[in-house]
Amino acid sequence: FIGRLVKSTQLLPGVYFSTGGWADYNNDGNLDLGITGQDYSNESITKIFSNENGFLNQDIDQVIEAVVGGHLSWVDYNNDGYLDLTLNGFQIINFVPYIETFFYKYDPEQEKFVEDTESELFLDKNFDGIPDHVTAGGSNAHHWGDYDNDGDLDYVHAGYDKYYNRRLDVFYNDSGILRLDTNQTDLVPIYPGIVQWTDLNRDGRLDLVTIGADETQSLRMRGYLSDPNHILKPSLHYEAEVYGVTAGAIAFGDYNSDGYDDFALTGLNANQELITYVVQNAINTFSITHVLSGVYYGKPSWGDYDADGDLDLIVTGQSSTEGDWGLGSEPITVIYVQDDGSFSEDMTLTMDSVGVSFTQWGDYDADGDLDLFLAGFKKNQDVVSQVYDNLESLENPNKAPNAPYLLDDSNINNDKVTLTWSAPVDPSNANGGSTPELGLRYQLQVGSIDENNEHAVSTGHYGIGEIGYINRNQKELKDLPAGDYSWRVRAIDHGYATSNWSNTDYFRILKLVYPGDTDNNGIVNEMDILPIAFYFHMTGPQRENISYDWDGFNIESWDFREATHADANGDGIIDQLDVIAIGLNWGNEHSEVVGTSSVINLEDQGLIDQNMDNLVEIYHSLSGTSIAVESMKVLLESIILVELPMEYSLKQNYPNPFNPFTSIGYDLPKGTFVNITIHDIKGNVVKRLVNDHQSAGYHSVHWNSLNDAGNQVSAGLYLYTINVQEFNQTRKLILLK
Repeated sequence: FIGRLVKSTQLLPGVYFSTGGWADYNNDGNLDLGITGQDYSNESITKIFSNENGFLNQDIDQVIEAVVGGHLSWVDYNNDGYLDLTLNGFQIINFVPYIETFFYKYDPEQEKFVEDTESELFLDKNFDGIPDHVTAGGSNAHHWGDYDNDGDLDYVHAGYDKYYNRRLDVFYNDSGILRLDTNQTDLVPIYPGIVQWTDLNRDGRLDLVTIGADETQSLRMRGYLSDPNHILKPSLHYEAEVYGVTAGAIAFGDYNSDGYDDFALTGLNANQELITYVVQNAINTFSITHVLSGVYYGKPSWGDYDADGDLDLIVTGQSSTEGDWGLGSEPITVIYVQDDGSFSEDMTLTMDSVGVSFTQWGDYDADGDLDLFLAGFKKNQDVVSQVYDNLESLENPNKAPNAPYLLDDSNINNDKVTLTWSAPVDPSNANGGSTPELGLRYQLQVGSIDENNEHAVSTGHYGIGEIGYINRNQKELKDLPAGDYSWRVRAIDHGYATSNWSNTDYFRILKLVYPGDTDNNGIVNEMDILPIAFYFHMTGPQRENISYDWDGFNIESWDFREATHADANGDGIIDQLDVIAIGLNWGNEHSEVVGTSSVINLEDQGLIDQNMDNLVEIYHSLSGTSIAVESMKVLLESIILVELPMEYSLKQNYPNPFNPFTSIGYDLPKGTFVNITIHDIKGNVVKRLVNDHQSAGYHSVHWNSLNDAGNQVSAGLYLYTINVQEFNQTRKLILLK
């Protein structure tokens, strides 16, 4: 008798304290493999293996830093259609562990992973040479998911930072740069750190599950539910000490196919007991449904390896706490086959028993069944990495789901769209198994037609695992810029088989403009004068209705999107006429803020200096005594007075009398063409000192007593005059012998 899983002929370096994952990083349609960990010689390694027609060959061009005891993710976080690589853990240098996090972007032109340090994880605000947010927390110490529903994948991590402070940080994705979400103030920092994005209550918003010890050493699971503004709030329904573990790991999967994500958990609990639990998401609470052989220092993994339509479970790790170096002993590998909600050990299999281990399912040979990657060390201390080929497909290959259909994007509300589709059927396999409808998961791809990027909003490229999974046939996207979009969706069954992509559908987001709210923050006030000044004289699409009426007008976004709202009257040009809308709609408010605000940062002195002439011109154009006008004048004066004179002026030269040098000062409240000339007392031009356009400000010019021909003039009385478009003035100066 031959069991379903047999050792393959793949030659891989053995690793323990390892992590890894299957993913098609080079977009050739085959699952590749990434692994990181410690090899038999205690050297830390990270290796990428390219799948070439079923053979895993090391890609020697990839140079990746190595970590141990950490976590690795394949994720397209910059939405270019290529999978990037993130990993965190402990980097061993001269036998000393250092906490590290590494991000790598895949560069398709070089066909290489390039280290990326642009995100705020790597900021060093106190300039001590240590990044402020780099962490390590063990297995499952970071995760990716679209928690803010804007389409791209965001990041969460937990564990110790480089100062050995506990952390739990959420970073939102800003065009491929991860920025710290400072609004998440209710999160409890933990170490060790297990984190997972999952939609606990199926409301369409990702919630957060964490396991670890806080600063008081309270070891527990904590659940945070996302509110409508995507602020994560602690939920007592999902908080429990019974799930608090160290040296543990978690794997989420909907084992009972009810649409809610359940999980398997391993580790050492607060009572120093080894546990393996299968836990059901029982709606507003977790409930332990199965207690299996306890392990720690391992990684469970879900997958329908027998193609009967439900999730089975592999558990590896150390089954005894006795042993050297605090790593336990008695490694085990057990596959629990599920039969209608019950789990029993598959006794037909002969596999390496490993601890300090990692496992993941994936159909790397594309034959319709789940193969297995397993790594760790055996009882005799041999370090192994092994791929097991699954023979299930010889008689019972898993059939991929049909494609989702009846796509609907008609529910558009300003910058939000709700995408829905009909759930497909997962066809029955030869032995009758198929994934129930509620057990299906979905992956979404949303592109921008304007940017000619089919991955612009939501990537269509995912690795094996739950990153990017949607657990219902609906997805709301928000904060979409005005423009035209394409989208499609595909289904995934319990055997990780993906359907074909659905047909592509299309929708359009229009910009909503309220005349006078030029910074798009929901209220008309004095701050709305600033976008008009900063985008002065820009042009863009004219509205269908040119009007100052207080109403929301749909309009195509301008090429420079931030300027769209500054065209208050909708005539296609930003000028003084748009100021009228501020006065007419002063104090009005609305709640339909579409997209991001264009509020001007008054601390950006460079931006203010760049637009000073516009600010001055608009200031001088304001007339009347209304509250709106006075408020705008006060604001502009607070900006302009620090930098500029409020009126034209020609200063008395200094020194006077002089020989042979003197300086003449003059003030320009705004940029203009300036002419300053020296005349003799008969009115003849002696010297043209200035004859060009100059910016607003305080100026001076020097005269060295030479005329336009370069000759020294005689002593005596002279006149000097300034002429600008709106001002002229004459003063006297005396040249001594």
